[in-house]
Amino acid sequence: MTCIGREAAVLKMHPRSTGFTFRTARQSSSRLNNQSARADYVILGTRAQQLELICTDFCSFQYRAGLAEVIVRKTANTEHFSKVIPGLNDTAENLLSTIQLGLEVSPSMLFAVARILEGCSLLGGSPLTMLVPGALEFKWQCSLFVGGDDLSSGQTKVKSVLVDLLICSGHETTSIVRYNHLGNNDRQNLSTPPQFCSKEVCKSSVVDDTVHSNPTLY
Repeated sequence: MTCIGREAAVLKMHPRSTGFTFRTARQSSSRLNNQSARADYVILGTRAQQLELICTDFCSFQYRAGLAEVIVRKTANTEHFSKVIPGLNDTAENLLSTIQLGLEVSPSMLFAVARILEGCSLLGGSPLTMLVPGALEFKWQCSLFVGGDDLSSGQTKVKSVLVDLLICSGHETTSIVRYNHLGNNDRQNLSTPPQFCSKEVCKSSVVDDTVHSNPTLY
């Protein structure tokens, strides 16, 4: 179904206000089970059905806003890392087949595929699980840009700069201590090991180059 066709169906069934609030795909394996009570504006159904509805919402937004082109910056809760599994998400063909079969695909990956299908570039602003080989191959086939995994615009950016300064000055940094008040939904989301691990890896990786380039200190 074309964007205009899907938009007509959406307006007929679910008239909306001038604001744009869209549902997200919810999969229990990628999100905390204790968020079920709070997650009340989500897309259920099979992976293929979720993908179709995400595309419908996107077309609705683009049509109503009168936009010729859209670049999406996705900022979302941290998801656990996805493993690259041969036959499931290692190629574009396998990834699309996995979605149709209803196998494990993260919400971020569904959004990435939906944006690629609609000819839209996508920027990731938080640790995501969309940059598997299959998604990358798919966007190359469609000549689109999809990239990014963390904005690193706050404490993380300052931390990386300060650590680089200290190490280059000959001071061996032994630990990095930071405070985060965990507002919004972060506390719940990061209270389980899989989600926390993805955040931990993302935050620690910003100083890897500096550490590895100083074998004398480390």
